[in-house]
Amino acid sequence: MIVRLCLCDIKEMNEMVATPYKVSMSVQNSAGQLRSIYLTASDVTTAAWVFPSGGTELQLSSLPCIIRDIILSAAGVDTSQVQLYVNGINTGIVIVGGANLGTTYSRQVLTNPIAIPAGAIVKFIQIT
Repeated sequence: MIVRLCLCDIKEMNEMVATPYKVSMSVQNSAGQLRSIYLTASDVTTAAWVFPSGGTELQLSSLPCIIRDIILSAAGVDTSQVQLYVNGINTGIVIVGGANLGTTYSRQVLTNPIAIPAGAIVKFIQIT
């Protein structure tokens, strides 16, 4: 059996590549230490945000902490929401892309910080 692939098929596959965008997350532990973590996201459903280490999961602090703010450089076109997982469990917390853009004055997480238990591992997965 001979399978033929025309160049137009290759072009269409290349056009489906998602454009990455940046995420800035501010975390403060119970000792008052504040740090910013810069992540990379792409507009692909079920894809996880990538931490600076190259992994998709990160232990934020050995102490209890809060995610004080999440700022997105762009909102996804194919994906507009991200689900927060803590220690592998879906928390039910949905981060809405358009509500957390840098140009948005009253961002979702800025006005409603997210508490994270001591030593917890977090992961963000795009859902829609």
